[in-house]
Amino acid sequence: MESSADKPREKNLSPHDSLTSSPLSSADIEANGVDIEDIDDYVADPIDRYATRASLAQRARSLTRYGGVPPMGGNRAWPAKILNEDEYKVEFDGPDDPLCPFNWSNTKKFTNGFIMTYPSLALVWGSAIYGSALEFIEVEFHVGQAVSALGISLYILGFACGPVFWGPLSEVYGRRLPLVCSLVGLTCFSWWAATADKFYQLMVYRFCCGSIGGASMSIIPAAMGDILPVRSRGVGISMYSLCVVAGPAISPMVGGFLAHSSMGWRSTLYSSAIMASVALVLVVCFLSETYHPVILKQKARTIRSATGNQFVFSAHERVELDLKVVLDKVITVPFQMLLTEPILMLTATYQGFLYGVLYLCLDAIPIIFTSYGWKGGVVTLPYISLFLGAVVANVTNLTIFDPKFKRDLAKSGKQVYPEARLPMMMVGSCVFPTSIFLLCWSGAYKVHWFVPTLGLFFLGYGLITLFQPIINYTVDTFRLRAASAMAANVFVRSGLGAAFPIFGKAMFNNLGTQWAGTLLGCLALLLSPFSFIFYRWGPKLRAMSKSTQQ
Repeated sequence: MESSADKPREKNLSPHDSLTSSPLSSADIEANGVDIEDIDDYVADPIDRYATRASLAQRARSLTRYGGVPPMGGNRAWPAKILNEDEYKVEFDGPDDPLCPFNWSNTKKFTNGFIMTYPSLALVWGSAIYGSALEFIEVEFHVGQAVSALGISLYILGFACGPVFWGPLSEVYGRRLPLVCSLVGLTCFSWWAATADKFYQLMVYRFCCGSIGGASMSIIPAAMGDILPVRSRGVGISMYSLCVVAGPAISPMVGGFLAHSSMGWRSTLYSSAIMASVALVLVVCFLSETYHPVILKQKARTIRSATGNQFVFSAHERVELDLKVVLDKVITVPFQMLLTEPILMLTATYQGFLYGVLYLCLDAIPIIFTSYGWKGGVVTLPYISLFLGAVVANVTNLTIFDPKFKRDLAKSGKQVYPEARLPMMMVGSCVFPTSIFLLCWSGAYKVHWFVPTLGLFFLGYGLITLFQPIINYTVDTFRLRAASAMAANVFVRSGLGAAFPIFGKAMFNNLGTQWAGTLLGCLALLLSPFSFIFYRWGPKLRAMSKSTQQ
């Protein structure tokens, strides 16, 4: 019998050809010029993009150790080859498959959408409500104003660190599992923060709340893209962005009354822990998996169990992961995208500035309205105006901009360009700087309290009309890499947002409300052309990107 070493092999033989003819030895590999990059063509099925050279090298070493493909054992012959592997590959059963999240009932979509957005509300609630207790924390732990404010900055800084891990991992393990793990961490550290006896413990727990509990910041926008097709995605992103802005807008008002009540300042942190606990229960008990590849993986597992046919598989099951793969190929993706994607860098920087201004204004509101003689929890009532502005912006989106997007989609008969999301952003880029000037200058000169309150209303309106299009634009542009793109976005956004509260009160006290507002307003004006730039040259920027093609 002619040995495999003497018999030349065609390099395009399938893996099953090599298994059903003679054993593939190390001599075969050398004779045919196959290196580690090519060995997978001979000895195993193709694997997903996360497979590494290490896994291939291990298989090559196994072949060399046996001198070829090892025997089956028990004097059994190798199994016959599979003529067409694609016959065993699990996919959705056409465009109307009820397993596909796009085809879920409206009730199921709404239920899952609400359950997904609530953890985001619980997360950002905890970030801002802490500010209501600063004066009490300074007294109890004997720290200064700037040091006590670290509890806000560290929490937001955690947003920058955690989602960089959670976002890419959700593209491997699905949305549900990382979200559950994250909420377990958020719940535990929220309760520990509320009962901390030492200041350093409080700071460590606050950072862990933001980092370990921050999965929803990057996973939820991508999960909205899982259950809502392009024409309906604006509704889901509206819910998410309203939570991101409304949480910091409402929680200081609630916290102001709690901190000054007989329950004490710790009740503000207890409220955050309770919300995190509720979020964990909702996700564990009621949230369905939304990530399409993982749903197909579950479908393949069900079919194998029902039929006993172990050849059935899904594409996602070919992903080979170990710790090195996760660190090298998964976690680094957001940073690679951030450094190589101009669209992502610019939108993340813009959104980071917006986030920073939001938290600066949370510091400015008590300063402005204390000058009107308001005290205690009453001084936080203007936050209602900020919240109402965000709500009206959402209504504007759902009644004007989103219907226009759907009409454009129906007219084109296919998916429209992501730039169709940007007209709303153009409006926001004009409203946002104006609102800052109105708030700070009217407050500095003690114009009737209604005027700075009106400025807060337009500030909330401007924030939402900028936040929503940026998130929609990011998800539509990067599609399958949406979670990684949002992780990069959150990294920059939260990094900038964490820095602003550190110098916020000092800036307003030293420069004065009007000049601090002028500085912020001018920066907002400098960034406002971004929306018009993306609308005009966005297609060219996307054409140069590798991530947008995936």
